[in-house]
Amino acid sequence: MSLRRQKILYGVTLLVALVSLGCFFACIFSAEMVKGSVSNKDINAANFGNITVGLIWGTKQYNYGYGLRKAERFTVYNEHTSSTKGVTAAVLSFLCVACVFNVVGIFLSMENAFIVPIQTLQGPIGLYIWYSISGICAFISFLMYSILYPTQMRDNIDSDSEPDFTADVTHFGYAYWLLFTGTVLVGANVGLVHLARKSIESKVI
Repeated sequence: MSLRRQKILYGVTLLVALVSLGCFFACIFSAEMVKGSVSNKDINAANFGNITVGLIWGTKQYNYGYGLRKAERFTVYNEHTSSTKGVTAAVLSFLCVACVFNVVGIFLSMENAFIVPIQTLQGPIGLYIWYSISGICAFISFLMYSILYPTQMRDNIDSDSEPDFTADVTHFGYAYWLLFTGTVLVGANVGLVHLARKSIESKVI
């Protein structure tokens, strides 16, 4: 019964890891970590446009007085000031490391779920290590971006190429909450591995 329970727990860790990895990838390739509306004191319009910023690229859409133009995509590292580039690059780097170790954990969870659970680095100890590193890196990414937003990005997501348009109201986009969700799920996986290990110990006793 304990062997079956172990396999079920490892299967659950596999599913949770896949979902968390999907959250991380969606966060990386999304353009909506932060989004906001813009204003222009020289134009009389009900909607001046909006701008979104991700970890790699963003989008901007402006109203020059004749209605909203088509949204344009831009690269964050070419469009924004140097004060946010370094932290954004660090957030992206830590998140990529989290993805790598999450993938390693996924393969080991798959191995333990579909064959007899292993008691070496490919088993609970290894899963602890890989998911813990993934979770720590993801948490660092989340923490850095959470600090970056109120200190540097809340009033600084304007496009340098459009100085007449300034950010008016900004808030976190869905990609930020995907990063939060993925981080929580990786942490939950560490707990699931702990339960699987307890199941092994009870079997030995």
